[in-house]
Amino acid sequence: MADTALAVAGPVLDILKDGLALVPIPGLGLIPQALSKVLEGIQVVRENSKSRKAFEDEAKRLGVVIQSISPNANDSVSANGGSQDRGSGDIAVRRVVHSPELQSGMNELLRSIEEIGTRTTSIKGGKISSFLHALHNRDVLQDMKADLAKATEDFKIKAHAAVDKGVQTIRLHSILRDLKCADAGYRSAHEEKSNLMEGTRKALLDEIVSWAQGEGPITEPVYALTGQAGMGKSAVGHRLCMLLDNSRTSTGTSRLSASFFFDCNRDNKLTSVRLLIPSIAGQLALSQPALTSYMFASFEEFAALGAGQLPSIAYDKLLKPLMDVKLSSIPPVVIIIDGLDECSDEEALCAALMQLGHLANAAPWLRLFVASRPEVRIIDVLQSLASSQVLHRRDLSNGDVLKAAGNDVKTFLVETILKIPRYKEYLANNDRPLKELVRMADALFIFARIAVNVLDSKTCRNNPKEGFRLVLSSTAPQLGKLDSLYLTILHSEFDPVELASSPCDHIQLLSLFTLICCAYGSRTPGRMVPFHNSLKQVASIRSRTAAKPGDKYAVKKEDIVNIVARLSSVLLINSDSAIVPVHATFTEFLLDPQRCTDTHYHIDEGAGHVALASACLAAFTRQTTVEILSAVRNGEQDVRGYGWYSAVACEGHIKAATYSDGFAQELEGALKQGHVLCHLRLLLYQGHGGISFYTSHFVVAVIDYCTRTTNPARHRSHRPPPPLSKAAVTVS
Repeated sequence: MADTALAVAGPVLDILKDGLALVPIPGLGLIPQALSKVLEGIQVVRENSKSRKAFEDEAKRLGVVIQSISPNANDSVSANGGSQDRGSGDIAVRRVVHSPELQSGMNELLRSIEEIGTRTTSIKGGKISSFLHALHNRDVLQDMKADLAKATEDFKIKAHAAVDKGVQTIRLHSILRDLKCADAGYRSAHEEKSNLMEGTRKALLDEIVSWAQGEGPITEPVYALTGQAGMGKSAVGHRLCMLLDNSRTSTGTSRLSASFFFDCNRDNKLTSVRLLIPSIAGQLALSQPALTSYMFASFEEFAALGAGQLPSIAYDKLLKPLMDVKLSSIPPVVIIIDGLDECSDEEALCAALMQLGHLANAAPWLRLFVASRPEVRIIDVLQSLASSQVLHRRDLSNGDVLKAAGNDVKTFLVETILKIPRYKEYLANNDRPLKELVRMADALFIFARIAVNVLDSKTCRNNPKEGFRLVLSSTAPQLGKLDSLYLTILHSEFDPVELASSPCDHIQLLSLFTLICCAYGSRTPGRMVPFHNSLKQVASIRSRTAAKPGDKYAVKKEDIVNIVARLSSVLLINSDSAIVPVHATFTEFLLDPQRCTDTHYHIDEGAGHVALASACLAAFTRQTTVEILSAVRNGEQDVRGYGWYSAVACEGHIKAATYSDGFAQELEGALKQGHVLCHLRLLLYQGHGGISFYTSHFVVAVIDYCTRTTNPARHRSHRPPPPLSKAAVTVS
């Protein structure tokens, strides 16, 4: 009897094995098992073969429905962009078959089959009994068939809904690739931006979370957190993102709908307002499924316009239509934007900020949180929103918030320093140095952070007396306490007297600072080596050191890493292997002669761009170009990155460079010596399609510089290089 049942269930099992071998659906194996038991139970029926056959046919139909899920998912994925990338297409299909919707349908189907199976006990078997109860058995089988048909249809509907939802997500991802969104969400933020000690800023965070989670429309849908550099705004914003992302609305979606962290020390894409609106819109569509259908058409229309559209156009196409969405089913969700002051285009940012404020006011389901230093134009926009009774502003420099910040800084210093073994022993007998440090830090988190970095550095970790001497002696009267601390650190690790006796170290230090302050994009030690070896020949750097004309210095990757290690209190190598300042204030300090008063370390921004432009030009000589292309062929990524960067970023450095007759002559010579052809070759052999665009802009920048009469205003808003092409490189 069991063999007969399995023979009937066999087609179902075979269909599942053939149709879903590549993409197994979790829980699928339980369905044939449960169905086999039902089929076994009805084999006792002898006089109702027609009804029994009808039930068996319905079981086979269920197998066909299940079989169709995988091909349907595959076909739908391919039709909606998944076929462009086989790997992502396979992942997309797996997302469909592992989706909660499909799992829910599978579980309900299993329960229905198990419930149907319980009715086999009421079937009367045996020769005589099945004959006498033929009508009863027929009714039971017909009811079982009807219930199985309903369960099959319900599962089919849920399966198709799961496929449709998965395909919609795949289609959305495909469109978002065309939008060129930035990787600027809170999960990608600089590690130091997320450095908030547990238990600190509790009252402030409670206030903001209460504002964010309040149900229904509120009178102030925009919350602005302002404060001077180093007061912990980014850390608060990052922690808020984590709290809201882990908080679920009544519909099960995250309360965090989108986040964007401007960061001038990571990537020029993260200082550009052009990517702000597309990135926010993309995250909003992904995190809030109820809005996705409203956004598809506008996404496709905007993507068709091409990359690099003005922020105003991006807003009008992508977000403005949401003003009319009044869905009561969408609980309040929050957009978080941090580091407004780190955006390179302040005018466009202010316009975008005003538009986002109006959107938050018009859409009852949306709230906007922003954090920034109190820059004049940004404050003007915030005050305008405040006058419209749209904005709630909290200034970290005022009242109870400042007092609470001071207490939090004290908690951070005490708990962190006492975890350093030698310091715990040292302070057990005399805690006056710690009290003095707490007094100096006051409410300035970044001062406390840098001071702790100094105390826990290799130089001071086992010497508490020297550590406290350094951080407590940084009190130059003409400087702020943070700038004074920065200068003390530089003097401690690279004493001016030692630099005078070691021109090589001085050149390496100035080259590193020039790259940190003026270069675009990721600055990894390996990629910096070719630049260092070019910068060491640049007159504007050599002239500031004791280097003699004939001296030659070879720079290795280890040399750069060693400098970063010595300055580990202010520099770090992040998770992307890039060298970045612990805080943006260190870069600002180096660039400002009123703050960095020792010329051994100060970097003039215009001169820095001259130096980097010269280093880029060095890549365009025939000999160097051949060497770079040979390195590309051999898979040397750091050298390839140098050639790529030089080709696409040289224009930006020329535009930002201070004018000098000497550099103008260098540029004129570059044109005469055929550097343009080398520029073309570097782009061509690295698999980039925008060859004419970058080369023509490079030539125009050279001509403009040579005919310039004034210097540009100093800022960091020039065109960043695009990501290094991943296309296969063929060098003939």
